[in-house]
Amino acid sequence: EGQKVFKALVREGNSMQKRTMKATEEKVGDVAGRVNDVTSKVTQVAAGLQKQATGTWDKLEGVFETRVERALQRLNVPTSREIAALNKRIEELSKGATAQRRTARKTVTKRARSVKKTAA
Repeated sequence: EGQKVFKALVREGNSMQKRTMKATEEKVGDVAGRVNDVTSKVTQVAAGLQKQATGTWDKLEGVFETRVERALQRLNVPTSREIAALNKRIEELSKGATAQRRTARKTVTKRARSVKKTAA
């Protein structure tokens, strides 16, 4: 009879272990689902905060750029566009001056040749 009681206890223990495992797996699944939900919500909130921060920084950057631009205008500091236009104009004038020097050299050379011919 002791063996029968022992076998009954073993069966009861196995049954209890299975129920406990099943309940544990269900609870773990529930907790994992909740963790995923919370993680998703935290991610969404973080993304929203990041957008707000980025928007705020962009606005601040725009205000700063506008104020710096105004200050530079008051000090009569040329803009990058004005400097680029001046550089382009300088290049054009340099090319024109070089062309005029070449023309002047050719003219001087031709005059010198014609003077030599008439002198001879």
